[in-house]
Amino acid sequence: MPLLTVDGIVIKNADYKENDRMLTVFTPEYGALGVSVKGCRKKGNTNIACSEIFSFCEFVLFENKGKYSVNSFSLKEAFYPLREDFDKLSCASFCCELVYLSSDHGNVKSDALFSMLYYALSYICYTDNNPLDLALCFAFRALLELGYAPSLTSCAICGGDLRQSTKAAFSSTHGGALCSKCAGGFDVHISVLSLEAVRRMMKLQDSEMRKVVLPPEVREELLPLTVEFCETVLERKLKSGKTIGKIV
Repeated sequence: MPLLTVDGIVIKNADYKENDRMLTVFTPEYGALGVSVKGCRKKGNTNIACSEIFSFCEFVLFENKGKYSVNSFSLKEAFYPLREDFDKLSCASFCCELVYLSSDHGNVKSDALFSMLYYALSYICYTDNNPLDLALCFAFRALLELGYAPSLTSCAICGGDLRQSTKAAFSSTHGGALCSKCAGGFDVHISVLSLEAVRRMMKLQDSEMRKVVLPPEVREELLPLTVEFCETVLERKLKSGKTIGKIV
């Protein structure tokens, strides 16, 4: 049977049987792959290192009838400090879950999203940036890459220009920001400052994500809006959405 060598980040794992573990490994070439790691939970088994959430490895996978198992691996980055800080762990988990929930959408550009995830995890792990700022930046940039970017410069209902507006609302069901005329009946208001922050974040390159520093009021305003919008467009609930809500 053929062996497949890929770089990948573990974005989800689950214990299986007595000593095994099932992984979802996100790769730049093939997107999300379901991978089993047999015996990794046995005491002293070194394969445990490749089965931890966030682990970035070069995997050599054994393929049998469309199912993959780890033949060998080389650990490139464990992102271990993420496990020692609740805020960092919550935000990194949010990024991984967002990728996991989007992985079954056919329009995923795996290489671009992989790079984005790697930079997000690196900056959340190893910089002093507010991890929530990085998670929010990742979410909006990922939505853009996935083709689900919210409407920010024009009203999602009437198409009117929002760039000169002083008041706006936001509707996940309508796909973005609304002008003051169309905002009647919508309780989710969004400030001009928050709209501009999202516009700027979506223009950043991966290596520029660490430049994001959001004012506290913008961070607090964007968080529930971002989680709701992601859940709406992906039609799935984000378990980590409740966890990061405790950070603000």
